[in-house]
Amino acid sequence: VYPRKLSNWISPAWVPPPVNKIIDGNILKKLLASKYQSVSAKWEGTKQKLLENRTLRGLNFKKWPKEGKDAYSVRIDDNFRAHLRHEGHGAWIAYLVGPHKKMGHG
Repeated sequence: VYPRKLSNWISPAWVPPPVNKIIDGNILKKLLASKYQSVSAKWEGTKQKLLENRTLRGLNFKKWPKEGKDAYSVRIDDNFRAHLRHEGHGAWIAYLVGPHKKMGHG
């Protein structure tokens, strides 16, 4: 069973802000162009999913308070995650990408 709106089950204070635009930060761009090039296409797919519906279960889009109050994390695939910072008004900066454990998850 899934709610029509996430806010029907969860306080609106806990619902992630809207995702209207995602900008790749310089560090993320460098990592995707070199060390994590194999994840580049998957990241593009993840960005598209976030823009369409940030509440999709497979994205596991969640707050990431270890890096500040406006930081969030999203699953790219079973091993990789990206970290984003909410800049306000639906705009986000994707600033870091890496393997699940290296990013501080589990």
